Amino acid sequence: MSERAASPFSRAGLLALIVVGFGVFLAILYLIAMGDPWAPDNNNGRAHSASKGLNGFSALVELVEADGFEVTRSRETRGLETNDLLVLTPPHYMDPEELTAIIDRREYLGPTLVILPKWDALPSRFFTRSIEPETVKDGWVLISGFSSPNWAEEEEGLLAIDLKRGGTKEQSDEDDGIADPLLELDGRGERGARSAQRPDLTDDPQSFSTLYPLDEVSGSLPTSVGFYAEASANRKPVVLDQAGRMIAFSYEQDSYYEDPDDRLSDEYEPSNWVVFVVEPDLMNNWGLADRTRATAALSLVRNMDWGEFDGVVFDLTLNGFGGAMNLLTLAFQPPFVAATICLVLAMLIVGWRGFLRFGPAASRERETAFGKARLVANGADLILRAGRLPLLVEPYIALSAKRIARSLGLAKPETDAINAALAVRHPHEPSFTQRCNELRTASTPGDILRAARALSDQALRPSGENRESHQE
Repeated sequence: MSERAASPFSRAGLLALIVVGFGVFLAILYLIAMGDPWAPDNNNGRAHSASKGLNGFSALVELVEADGFEVTRSRETRGLETNDLLVLTPPHYMDPEELTAIIDRREYLGPTLVILPKWDALPSRFFTRSIEPETVKDGWVLISGFSSPNWAEEEEGLLAIDLKRGGTKEQSDEDDGIADPLLELDGRGERGARSAQRPDLTDDPQSFSTLYPLDEVSGSLPTSVGFYAEASANRKPVVLDQAGRMIAFSYEQDSYYEDPDDRLSDEYEPSNWVVFVVEPDLMNNWGLADRTRATAALSLVRNMDWGEFDGVVFDLTLNGFGGAMNLLTLAFQPPFVAATICLVLAMLIVGWRGFLRFGPAASRERETAFGKARLVANGADLILRAGRLPLLVEPYIALSAKRIARSLGLAKPETDAINAALAVRHPHEPSFTQRCNELRTASTPGDILRAARALSDQALRPSGENRESHQE
């Protein structure tokens, strides 16, 4: 085999190329793990666990995590299938059937805490000119009113909550549901500027008290307005307001079933498999600014399903933050982890092989040759594939007769003359006619080739030299 010119890459250059390529690969993995850099901001002033506004629940996440629970903010629908405590913060407007289906599936998976939305909040860009723009931080909100969610007004089922206007302060119809502007400050729920045109809804705030199995806690909520849920036979009150009305209640597994045959065994102690918090100020950033409310909120989390869980999952998919699964995480989960391991091993082998290979590379000979030999071989292959080899028998016999006649010095390639001349030179071998008949009677390609080869040998040695000397 021939050799080419020396390799253009030195050993050091090849090593640098491999290192740079591996660095680019790691950068790609990092970007995949970080997700979409142009994704919408989590801290958007809505009521969810990633929001730092007054109506958000980021403080609840930090409180639960500081208490020793393993906390996860889930952006994937598979987070709804966890066996740990699932905290749902559905928005005002969503499909009631979708929310009901999620809660129903959770009945035999794990406890569920549903915090109802209440406040209508505007992001910081809607602040009035009375607020200094440079003092406004990301995530701050303007509380513009409050309203009940549309999905809590179902006629039957889990979501037939039948919310009623509660609190300690009555408002006129013109001012119904409108609160004064309040700002979030450093996640602690401190009040900012207050509008002089509206009543101060933080005066005479409504009070609350917890019931068993929660720790005994009593205190006041941040505002004087809110909602409560009507009492029902299948609801167990967990937190009451100053008038003894439910602002948090649970559905017990035994009491939820209307058919007694569907209920669990009498020996099974009912558990709080789902709890609805009607008054979100008990657990949002605004509410957790007070130690008493924070104690009540933490007690509620601890006693969900009698505390039979180690982690808390805060869902974000219902708030529009659901995304595709992280490709980097997916690559290291079954069944894809096996393919990932194979890919890593292949990369190591290729890198090792590429690093060890240096110097000129040997070139291989062409598999397809140029010239007449290749042309003849291609033609022969075509004849064999087409099954037309028997058609060449007579033309080959005529060609062989001309060659033998020319070698013997005969004027014409006549069969009798050829037989007579060959009989003198090779008296003990088959005649030319016999060789031709063997070729004509051959049926398979192998027999045809053997007969043709014997005729060719006879045509190449008419002068009397033996087969061995000719082959040499």
